[in-house]
Amino acid sequence: MCRLPIYIFPVSLISGVEVVTGGASAAYGSDAVAGVVNFSILKKFEGLKVDASYGISDYGDANRPVLSGAVGKSFMAGRLNITLAGDFYRNTGQTNVDTRPWGQGDPVLFSNPNYTATNGQTKNYIAYNARYSRMTFGGVTVVPASSPLYGIQFGTNGTPTPFTYGTPVNTIFMLGGSGVSIIGTGNILSPITRYSGFGRVNFEVSDSLTAWADVLWSRVEVQSDLAPNYDNGTLTIQRDNAFLPASIRATMVANNINSFAFGRLNLEDGSAQNNSEARALRYAAGLEGKLGGGWEWDLHIQRSENKFYQEAGNNRIQSRWFQGVDSVISPVTGQPVCRINANASAADDNPACVPINVFGAGSISPAALAWYRGTSFYDSRMNQDSVGANVAGSPFQTWAGDVKVAVGGEYRHESISSVSDPISQILVIGRAHV
Repeated sequence: MCRLPIYIFPVSLISGVEVVTGGASAAYGSDAVAGVVNFSILKKFEGLKVDASYGISDYGDANRPVLSGAVGKSFMAGRLNITLAGDFYRNTGQTNVDTRPWGQGDPVLFSNPNYTATNGQTKNYIAYNARYSRMTFGGVTVVPASSPLYGIQFGTNGTPTPFTYGTPVNTIFMLGGSGVSIIGTGNILSPITRYSGFGRVNFEVSDSLTAWADVLWSRVEVQSDLAPNYDNGTLTIQRDNAFLPASIRATMVANNINSFAFGRLNLEDGSAQNNSEARALRYAAGLEGKLGGGWEWDLHIQRSENKFYQEAGNNRIQSRWFQGVDSVISPVTGQPVCRINANASAADDNPACVPINVFGAGSISPAALAWYRGTSFYDSRMNQDSVGANVAGSPFQTWAGDVKVAVGGEYRHESISSVSDPISQILVIGRAHV
């Protein structure tokens, strides 16, 4: 009995596929209460078998080499058989949608801001020339049209320049205008590499008793990149921000504005990397026998070990990010400092906090990047031990044919452990208590 992902089976040894749509727990274990898809693997293989293929897309990417092979040999007049098999699969993928005609021109599924349930307009539609309405590479104000700060973005060295809105505009995108877009860099298919290996020993003790043992191993690696860290108009900039251009501060003072919302796409952070590795190792052994009169039995013992590791690089530590962005001019040194280190309370001080300048593309310093970027990870391991036995046969016949009976039982013990980075652990605990 094997409860493992389909993609790690030794492809060259699959002899058939059986689909059972009704309950099949007696024959296949407790997981099969609603049916089962049973992949049959050759129990004895003699000779050499190799399958190889190579694929590539019409655009010269998504290269896909595949190699599968098996070798088997019988000994002791055919009573003992040893079989080995292995598979290799790789797809180099493609991480830019603008490599395809349908992905060029910055297309999005646009949410129509004028839609209502009764006006007959389309709620969503495919649109081109989409730009972000609340983010730029150097930052943009996100305020009502009536505000004197409306339509201001920040260029080289944080210089305020006009931000032209497209038409129409929703809370994420706008069509046209002077905004920016990274839509064309969206993923089509992440690179993936897969290895698997299988070995089996089959020994016919007698005409009515067979002993077997096998081992199955696999490893799957997936690499993907995500959009850089961003704030879709969700940052709050205070009037006393250490890096705020003087002209903007003067406008805020003149109009009694204490703060404004701000949006930014942090190219300085680099693309977020989300890579994972899954490994599976299964050992199994068993006995199969015949009782006579068409009755058969089997007994198996199995140990499965599954490991999964996921790592996200260039991740943003949100608490540090917000602390650094909320910076002021120190009354002592006259230099930018994090507000938590300049306020009257010493309880929230953090000498390591680095002030972050978010005004203008490329304005974030290497020291600030080192302060708020990090790598998060998740490492989990699941073990399963099981013992099972089945008996099947035909106790009698009727006018319609043999009456089949199957009885089975199984004991299973599972354990799982997981570890993640300290910051993620704090966040999970925090959410659990909300």
